[in-house]
Amino acid sequence: MARAPHRAWWKPELRHLVQENVLVQPQSRGTGAALFQALIHILLRDEHAIIVVLPCDHGVDDDDRLFTAIERAVEAAREPSESLVLVGVAPTTPEPQYGWILPAPGGPGPARAVRRFEEKPSLRDACALMEAGGLWNSLIFAVSGRTLLTRFMDAAPRLVETYLWKMPAGHGSEEALLECFSSLPFTDLSRHVLERSVPHLRVVPVHGSGWTDLGTPNRLETWLHRQRRRVSPAGVEPGMRLLTP
Repeated sequence: MARAPHRAWWKPELRHLVQENVLVQPQSRGTGAALFQALIHILLRDEHAIIVVLPCDHGVDDDDRLFTAIERAVEAAREPSESLVLVGVAPTTPEPQYGWILPAPGGPGPARAVRRFEEKPSLRDACALMEAGGLWNSLIFAVSGRTLLTRFMDAAPRLVETYLWKMPAGHGSEEALLECFSSLPFTDLSRHVLERSVPHLRVVPVHGSGWTDLGTPNRLETWLHRQRRRVSPAGVEPGMRLLTP
């Protein structure tokens, strides 16, 4: 999923991909609208698809820990529970700019039910969530395409109705896509979909991965400083890289 105004940066990086699978968002109508565009693109090709959502602006110290959690989330998403399975990161600080997931008491399997999901709580609430065993929302998750469509229909019906009404078959031209997006309600995935889907969420915790959302200059600077300290004389340690598209 790429933004049209950023074409000069992503086009060279994605030139080796099948171009019909590179979806362009003509204007920002929120993370929910972007994901819904991708969801319809996938379901038209495979109605039984298991989808993994991987935001690109993340830094990770230990890939193996994170990838193991993602594999467990995919396994849980294949079960007939119709759950959306999040990867929740064990927090190191009560960060109020992240989403927070409060798991239910432990049950069978690695994926736990979710008691509460809160996007960007107050610092006071973030401290309370951390004390109660809350996890950072990495916004990495696995879900069947059909289940994700149901979650959108329940939580954001205006987005679904407008997109399906306005979007021509095959997504049409860039002009048609722009006209469609200009009509969509702004939809934030975390606030407008996940927060409204708590009974249908599960979470797989991951510890010690060194995950960081690189969405602000301060976080990026802090993460890069940590990586420079991890560089050995022989070069970069194994597993140290940015997760990029």
